[in-house]
Amino acid sequence: MDSQNENQKEAKKEKKNYFLLLKNKIAALGKTYKTILIIVFFVLLIDIIFGIVISNIQKKSALKLQNVFNDSYSDLIFLDKNSKKSSIRKTGFASFKFSDKQHQVIDDFYNSNTNAALVLRIKFLRGTLLTSSNSENVSGNIKYGFLTSDDFTRHGKFIPLKQFENTKINVMADVKKLVSIAENDEVDISLAFPKDKNNRQNIKGFFIYSDSECSIKNICLAPALLGFDRSTEVPFFGFSANGGVIDTSFSSVDFSSAAEVFPVQNVSGKIMPEIILTFSDAPELKSTLESPKSVKFNAGGEQIYAKNVVNADSLVIPSAALKTPFVLIDIVENKDLLKSFIMQSKPQLTEESEVYTPIRTDPGLILKYPQQNWRVQNYEVFEWDRFPGVLFFDTKNYDVQAAFFTRMAYFVEKKGFKGKILTNEQLHGKHGYNAHDYRPESMADFFNAADSAGIQLNPEEEVLRKILIKNGLLIQEGNKMKAGRGALVSISQESLPYLRTQLLAHEGWHTLFFLDEDFRNFVAAVYYTMDPYSRDFLIDYFNSQTSLGYDTDDDYLMTNEFMAYMMQQGLNYIVKYYVDHAKWGTVQKYTPDLADYIIRTNARGLEDAAIILNDYVFEHYGIIAGNIALVNR
Repeated sequence: MDSQNENQKEAKKEKKNYFLLLKNKIAALGKTYKTILIIVFFVLLIDIIFGIVISNIQKKSALKLQNVFNDSYSDLIFLDKNSKKSSIRKTGFASFKFSDKQHQVIDDFYNSNTNAALVLRIKFLRGTLLTSSNSENVSGNIKYGFLTSDDFTRHGKFIPLKQFENTKINVMADVKKLVSIAENDEVDISLAFPKDKNNRQNIKGFFIYSDSECSIKNICLAPALLGFDRSTEVPFFGFSANGGVIDTSFSSVDFSSAAEVFPVQNVSGKIMPEIILTFSDAPELKSTLESPKSVKFNAGGEQIYAKNVVNADSLVIPSAALKTPFVLIDIVENKDLLKSFIMQSKPQLTEESEVYTPIRTDPGLILKYPQQNWRVQNYEVFEWDRFPGVLFFDTKNYDVQAAFFTRMAYFVEKKGFKGKILTNEQLHGKHGYNAHDYRPESMADFFNAADSAGIQLNPEEEVLRKILIKNGLLIQEGNKMKAGRGALVSISQESLPYLRTQLLAHEGWHTLFFLDEDFRNFVAAVYYTMDPYSRDFLIDYFNSQTSLGYDTDDDYLMTNEFMAYMMQQGLNYIVKYYVDHAKWGTVQKYTPDLADYIIRTNARGLEDAAIILNDYVFEHYGIIAGNIALVNR
């Protein structure tokens, strides 16, 4: 032990002597030599710093990440030779890493938009792929996926992806099939970030694998979209973080992993996504009265039919309207009618207690919309996707509907009460309607009259006012309500299914009457030129049914109701409907001669009027008598 200590002391002494000797030699040098030594030192230091800078610059890929919200660009870090040049010249990978700044940009984008995706645009070199001597045997596979922390050492060093592992989650496709559907050999592939925060933050970059020559044209941060869109020069395919296989036949859409991207319930502050169908505008693919054309698709065993008609190039299907929306959807008939089939997020609501923002949809999906997906227990509010501002209320029962609309019904339409605001005591025991329709002018007058009279409205009516203001049907100017744009319809779950269908059509036609002056003028022309006995019968029928309470002296109301009664059922049912009604005891008692006329002529005058109206609405709106919907199931 003593010998060892002595050796250590000798070593320290020699080291100290060496540094003293070096110091003395440096001190003995002349001024010129000292200057040279300092210069050399600084040159070496600068060289080291420059090397570090060059090293960092070299890590910046030619490809930049674009943020579509503000159109900003930031440098990606390349991880291999292909990613440095943003192209793949032979079978292999191009792997990219996000910078720390980009991780923050992705987080900010996600938090403000509630979802985010990386959209890759890639261009294939058609000549290389198709002129290869063994091109018929070339698979031309491409794969696109995320890099995670598992692809790096704990010190951050990239572990190169030398041989593709089928277990790695990705989007994959056959390049030849992609090229066959892309006009300029380019395709956009979107990969959504996972909804789970931990999984999202575990993503460190992305990779592209190809065994065909290609160049990476662009990568951008954008809202998440699932499905396909072939309406533009560059076809688009969107997937969740779970990846999938690109179906270049456009025969299916994979929404099975949509729960990894979008909300799965309509709850406070969160809304389930909507599905947008876009149709071909080719005249030969549009419906005619004689030859309807519909896309049929299967969603979890539920058959959905969507019509391609004039003046309606797209449809909105709320995912909450389907029994099983997050499944692989098979397009089983007329896929050529579709240009896109996309699932996208809806703006998330901030209101906690009431519904102010409606669910956009085609009316055909309202009738069987699952009540468990309503955002409020007693009612749900929808907006006609084709006509902004046209709202549909569906209420739990007649009592809820009455709380919203009975006072308004008496003020707007009821004979002997029009223009009067009734108190709750005066309303007691009175019946409004089993379904309602109102235009903004009438609703503005109602709220202004109630405020002027100092009538205490009930909570439902105040909620209604907020909904109307929120959606532009009413405009508040000081203490007054001014008419905006749109219309309102209400039906109830308490009505029998067949009656709900009829009432939805009846009230829906009223909204088009409110919106379209040309339609109103056409209806008036038909009304005043139709068989006068048939018109007189219809007016007498209204008067015979005291529960209706229509003011038959109001020409605007009468032309509107005439149109809706003609169009609330299909043309095949017109004759039976009015002949049966002409036989009712109340009708026979009130107007026996006109009732017998309808029976004797087989309601021909009313049927003729309905046919004329039906031709008009199909030409202008693409819908027909008895069915205002373009989506049916």
